[in-house]
Amino acid sequence: MSDLDLTGGLKPLGVLEALAEMQQPATLAQLVTYLSVPKPTVHRWLKALESMGLLSRHPDGRRYEIAARATQLAIASLLGEPGRALRRNILRRLVDELHRPPCGVGR
Repeated sequence: MSDLDLTGGLKPLGVLEALAEMQQPATLAQLVTYLSVPKPTVHRWLKALESMGLLSRHPDGRRYEIAARATQLAIASLLGEPGRALRRNILRRLVDELHRPPCGVGR
């Protein structure tokens, strides 16, 4: 897992982070090992995240995966402010750079 230190009520978000880093659905046992957290705690977190629609069960019924709601939240966060202003500035600089003639051309 990353170095992000989640505390209190944010700790269950570590499950989402773990699944994102693992890049595949994971079982309870795999998440317990990956997170180094007791099985009952991870199970409780999974139930909470599943009830919020942030996690879903893989069709095999044993593994968990990031649900569409969490993906939509991530996309909305990326497309919203303040990231929009940053992306706009990067694109503006890129357009300026691309419209300049190459070195030695047109001089």
